[in-house]
Amino acid sequence: MDDRGGRRQAPVVMVNRGWEWGIAIVLHAFFFFLMLEYHRWRGRDYIESLPAFLFVANKAMGIASLMSLSCAIAAGPLERLLGLSPRVVRMRRPVGVTGALGVIPHVIVSLFFLPKKFDWSYYVGRWGSAVLGLAALLGFIWLAAISWPWALDKFGPGRWRSWQRWGPWLLLVVFFHAVVLTGKLANWPDWFSKIGRPGNPPVPPGSVVIGLCTALALGLRAADWIAGGLRKKA
Repeated sequence: MDDRGGRRQAPVVMVNRGWEWGIAIVLHAFFFFLMLEYHRWRGRDYIESLPAFLFVANKAMGIASLMSLSCAIAAGPLERLLGLSPRVVRMRRPVGVTGALGVIPHVIVSLFFLPKKFDWSYYVGRWGSAVLGLAALLGFIWLAAISWPWALDKFGPGRWRSWQRWGPWLLLVVFFHAVVLTGKLANWPDWFSKIGRPGNPPVPPGSVVIGLCTALALGLRAADWIAGGLRKKA
């Protein structure tokens, strides 16, 4: 079945096996611990104190969630563009739901457990970022909530798919929340201009990882849309 853009629609998977959920959780945990070490490579010693650990672990959890969500959003285009196994599409539901749920502890820790880093004046001064962060949280939680059989019965396949198509746009919202409106985009040229110099961290800021994941997922979606249009014209 093709959608209006000429793309072959992947089958809707509403039931996953236990081992598929296990893989999704392990993948998310891998992303989390990878980003913990990533920040230590950047010189953040998160073992020195509990507040330091919470701060770095919270950043790692947020980025890990975005990485899982990016994988879920990229699964469909990857399967269609590269002819990958249908199992890839089966995994996008548990990977996406796990990523969405991982946003919740990130938000809770940011709001209530890091007062010295993120007091209420911080959010007032960056209200745009805070609003977009809340919008992304609610959006991804909604997409996770409707990733169950009841939603397909209630909304029907067409409307259900239209809801799920908001996923890539929510990734872009996260990018603006975490990178653009917090001023972290300005750190990118500073790091790249100092590559190889003493004192410059060996890896770029974590916000670069956010940008790469977002660009990869959106780029694959765009390529899938273009390929679908070309198939429709053929």
